[in-house]
Amino acid sequence: MHEAKPFPAPRLTVTVPEAARATGLGRTTIYKLIDDGKLRRIKVGKRTLVWYDDLQELVAPEDCAMPPPDQSHASPLDAGEAAA
Repeated sequence: MHEAKPFPAPRLTVTVPEAARATGLGRTTIYKLIDDGKLRRIKVGKRTLVWYDDLQELVAPEDCAMPPPDQSHASPLDAGEAAA
């Protein structure tokens, strides 16, 4: 069986469902933001991809940089619980 290798660099784009999960917004809201010109999109075949840095600008204050998406599935709450 072929095992996927981790992507060596931060991703530039995410799918609409990934954008929704990352921001806590719904898919419909993500598509509305695309239609309103607040998020850029790229169509590759039937897939719609959203620029990750557009999501950063949408949800993060200008003086607070968000780290690029991590390939692991660790919850930020896990780190907080370990420290407590």
